[in-house]
Amino acid sequence: MQLAAWLLLAILSAGVAASEAVASPPVFRSGTNQFTLLKPLDPAPATPVRALDGTISDLGRCRGKVVVLNFWATWCAPCVVEMPALDRLAATSDPGQLAIIAVSIDSAGAAAVAPFLAAHRLTHLAVFLDPELRLGSRNPERIAAGALPLRFLPISYVIDKQGLVAGYLIGAKWGFAGSTPIPRLFSPPATGGTMTAPNDPIVPIPRYEELSSAFQARARRGKERLGVNVNSLHAFAHSEKLGGATRDFFESVAALTSLSNELRLLIRLAVASANQCRYCTAHQRHQLIGLGVPDAKLAAIGAPDSAALSPRERAAVRYAQAVTIDAADISPAIYAEFIEHFTPQERVEVTIVATAMGMLNKCNDALLVPLESEFEALVS
Repeated sequence: MQLAAWLLLAILSAGVAASEAVASPPVFRSGTNQFTLLKPLDPAPATPVRALDGTISDLGRCRGKVVVLNFWATWCAPCVVEMPALDRLAATSDPGQLAIIAVSIDSAGAAAVAPFLAAHRLTHLAVFLDPELRLGSRNPERIAAGALPLRFLPISYVIDKQGLVAGYLIGAKWGFAGSTPIPRLFSPPATGGTMTAPNDPIVPIPRYEELSSAFQARARRGKERLGVNVNSLHAFAHSEKLGGATRDFFESVAALTSLSNELRLLIRLAVASANQCRYCTAHQRHQLIGLGVPDAKLAAIGAPDSAALSPRERAAVRYAQAVTIDAADISPAIYAEFIEHFTPQERVEVTIVATAMGMLNKCNDALLVPLESEFEALVS
C-alpha cells in the first residue's frame, strides 16, 4: 500500500511531470477502469465545502500534497464497496504527502453521512459535504464555471502538488478478493497504447458480410434495436454455437419478460452503471432516450432516491444495483422494498434481467469490445 502511494507521488510530484507523462502514462487503475490523464492541466476548483464538524475548507489547504479527491454517496452501491479501500489507503499513507478526501453528495448531508461512516467504521478519511453539487456537478453550466464533472459515481480525481487536476479514475473496485484485502492501485505496465486511448478488442470485429446466415439474422435484429451494426454481437460470431446460443439467451430475456420495456432498460442501465461498463451504459441510454425517457430519470440511476423514479422503478434499480455489487449481501431494506412492489414472477424476472445484463457487461469488457462511435457522446 505504502509503495503504491509513493509511486503515485513520484508520478504526480510536479505539474510538468504529469503533463509530460501523457506520452508514456503511469498504469493506475481500478478493477474495471484505467486512470485517464487530462491535458492541459487545469487548476482544481477553489469551491469551499463543509466538513462533518461544520468547519469550512477548500482544496487550497492541500497545496504541496498529492490529493485523491473522491466523490461518493451513501445510496451509491459501488461507493459502498469502494469506501473501505479508500479508508485503508488513508490509514497507511503519509498524510504529509498524500491526502485522501471523500466528498459526499448526499442531499441530506451530515445526517446521512455520519451514521454511514460509523456503521462501516470508516475513521481515517477526510470527509466533506457537497449536497448542492458545487465542487463536483453534472450541470453543464456549473462544469463550465469550474466544477469537476461527475461522469459516473464513484469518481476520483487526482490533483498534483501544484493544485492542478491531473486526471480521474472511475470505478469502485480498488480492492480484490483474497486473504489480504489491500487496494491494488497499480497493475503491471501495459504494452503499447495509452490510458486515454481505447484498447484494441481481443477478437476482430467481423463485417456483416463475414457473418454466418444465423449471425446475420441476429445482426439485423440488433441493428433494428440500435440503428447501427452492434460490435458486441459481431464479436460473439467467432463462436458460432456457444456465442450464438448466448446471444439468443440475451434476446429471450428481453422477449419473454412481462416487465415493460422501459423498466427492463432502466434495470439494465442500473447494472451497467454499477459495473462501470461504458459500452452497455451507452446502449441502454440510447434506447431509453429513444423511448422518450427524460434526462432526469436517466440521471436518477446514479441517485435512485430521486423523485424522478417511481417507487416501483426505484425498488427495481436499487435491487439490481445491490445484486450487481454483492448478491449475497443485499440489505433487508432493499429486499423489503423490492418485495413490496413486485410479484413473485416479477421478482424472478427482474433478477434474471439484472444478472443477464451483468454477464453481458463482463463479456464486453473482457473482450474489450469498442463502443460504436455513434454512441460516444452518451458516455463522454
